[in-house]
Amino acid sequence: MIGLFVVMSELEERNAVERKLNARIKEFGIVSYIRNIMEAEEVTSRHNDTVSGIIILVASGGTEAIINQIVFQSGKPVLLWANPEQNSLPSALEAYAVLGARFPIKLIYAEIGSNDANTEIRRFIRISDAIRTLDNSVIGCIGAPSPWLLTSHGLQSVDTFKTEIKRIKTDELIARLDIVEEASTKPVLEYISQSIPNIDVSADDIQRAAAVYVALKRLVVEYGLTAVTIRCFDFIPHGFTACLAMALSNDNGITAGCEGDLEATFSMMVATGVSKQPCWMANVVRANPRENTITLAHCTIPTSMISDLSLSRLVTHMESDMGVALQGPLDSGDVTLVRLGNHLKTMRISSGQLVDSDMKDSSLCRNQALVRLESPVEEWLQSAPGNHHVLVYGNIVPVLKDFCTLTRINPVFS
Repeated sequence: MIGLFVVMSELEERNAVERKLNARIKEFGIVSYIRNIMEAEEVTSRHNDTVSGIIILVASGGTEAIINQIVFQSGKPVLLWANPEQNSLPSALEAYAVLGARFPIKLIYAEIGSNDANTEIRRFIRISDAIRTLDNSVIGCIGAPSPWLLTSHGLQSVDTFKTEIKRIKTDELIARLDIVEEASTKPVLEYISQSIPNIDVSADDIQRAAAVYVALKRLVVEYGLTAVTIRCFDFIPHGFTACLAMALSNDNGITAGCEGDLEATFSMMVATGVSKQPCWMANVVRANPRENTITLAHCTIPTSMISDLSLSRLVTHMESDMGVALQGPLDSGDVTLVRLGNHLKTMRISSGQLVDSDMKDSSLCRNQALVRLESPVEEWLQSAPGNHHVLVYGNIVPVLKDFCTLTRINPVFS
């Protein structure tokens, strides 16, 4: 829920302002009218624990001190909304000049009830809710980062957010496989038989993969996890992989990242949070400066991102040629690539078009996608914060840009 705080001078008539607020805006959250600092203190204290963000609608001039009090007291993301009337913009500019460099705040200028205002408000609500979700999330790091993931080594906490990290040994997940009852895997096996027609692995492998998903799900419940990242190559000596389990976890609201890569997994959490859809973590395996394309590949992807499940298939994990991985075509069209780096202090944001997928190149991980970037590939490679990148359908660059503004993360566009 959002707090919509309408700030105005003592001389401004409340009814005149209220008449301008259409019904749709009132539905966005709690509406409060504030005329002085004492009211600002009282309203902010009363609603601060229940709202994920605050919209300050500047209804008149002379409200700088009121705005200042709300922002200092709340500590929440703030959308400072100026409009063309009653010296709203001068007050907003004066307050923003002091507050903008120190607090998570974005300034907008739009008429009350306009489409531009409604678009900004909806985006702000989505971002504020995502930040609140991240602050209340628990990431289970099942095993340390794989040795080749230099970017995630030494990352012990998520300083920008209140996200909790729980360290769990991979042996704990492995041990749970022996107590997974056959009956508990039945829903998974039924879903596979009904949804994925092409099977290139054995029934025993599928049964084992279903058991991994059930064991992971139970671990998630026991530890109260909202996301996981798994040092999955530790499972290969035991004859299985986690590829299918992670695909199904992402389908069912538990963000799951590969190889113990905490930075990439948190990038997935952000992308899913602001887009409200699953995303795909993949290796950047090829680059073609002449065509301005990059190729992404990985052996797991949410089934919901496959464009046509009738064309999908279950295959082995590429490097080990064992276990169960999912392979299939992706949707063509606009995509966004996102990756947090520098211990979550920066975010690289890229837009492009997915122009081909499911190329079935045997030298690459099973899911493959060709993306034509908007920016030059040579520049993109030079600013890469790591290997794993996260792909989400659609152009969500504007919402990611605002997310960075409201979390004090440094955005890098390329």
